[in-house]
Formats: sequence, structure tokens, C-alpha cells
Amino acid sequence: MKISAAFPDTHRTKSFPRETFLARDIARTLGGRPMLDGFLCRCPVPGHGRGNGDRNPSLLVKDGHT
Repeated sequence: MKISAAFPDTHRTKSFPRETFLARDIARTLGGRPMLDGFLCRCPVPGHGRGNGDRNPSLLVKDGHT
């Protein structure tokens, strides 16, 4: 699945022409919960957690530029 299909509300702007995603939308898709100034989510990489997936949330997602 294309990432834009998972996040249909993405947008493009003149100052930031690439697709941008809000942390809350990514967290919602990954089943995350609010934590500090971001969202704590399970890592979507299948090999994370010795190949069993991420059983304990370990990915912190925040809004901002990379």
C-alpha cells in the first residue's frame, strides 16, 4: 500500500513540496498513544523485537521537520 493511501489528508505546500504527515495521523495508523510531546507507537518493522514484532511500544513520533 502506498503511504499516501494510508494518510489521505496529506498536502503539499510551496515551502515544503513533499508530502507531510501529522504525528497524530501516523500514531493513529500504528495504534499509538499520546506520550510527552509526541505519540508512543509500536515499530512497524517486522524484524523488530527478534522477529516477533514490537510487543512493547518503542517508537516515539513527533511533529516536525527531518
